[in-house]
Amino acid sequence: MKPNPVPVILGLSFALLLTGFARPADADPKLIVVSPKYEAGQNPAGTAVKHDFIVKNEGRDPLIIERVVPGCGCTLASFDSFIAPGRTGKISVNVDLYREWAGQEFLKTVTVISNDPENSRVRLAIHGTVGQPGNRPAPRPVASAAPRDEPAADPATDTALNDIVPPSEVTDAR
Repeated sequence: MKPNPVPVILGLSFALLLTGFARPADADPKLIVVSPKYEAGQNPAGTAVKHDFIVKNEGRDPLIIERVVPGCGCTLASFDSFIAPGRTGKISVNVDLYREWAGQEFLKTVTVISNDPENSRVRLAIHGTVGQPGNRPAPRPVASAAPRDEPAADPATDTALNDIVPPSEVTDAR
């Protein structure tokens, strides 16, 4: 009777795994966010809050940030997509504070999607309060340049400009 080779092959395979052919647990990338929530305090309506979140790669393989997904249309993000082992990168988040939010709290998030096998999705947040609009003047509409022999558009009566800025907000600069 011939000996069965299956137990021998399984035994050798297991021995190879134990002798170093197995991948060390810390070899993968490891995404660490220094501070995942930013307290922005009070900011005037009509402005933007900007913050750079610092991320570290504490693994031994490169960290790839595949995407950063904003939670809504008022939030934009840019980011370092490649972070070498032991290095840091940043995720910059910009939140536009609409005038309609004056007097309200806000909490805006982005979701970071990476190649970290243990923590592939991380949520970052910016929290604060929207104050009254600042003392900055409202942006004035810019009429298209008219030929010199034609008068320029009057912001108080031009309907195309009234769609951009209501007549109640238009001031005469003369």
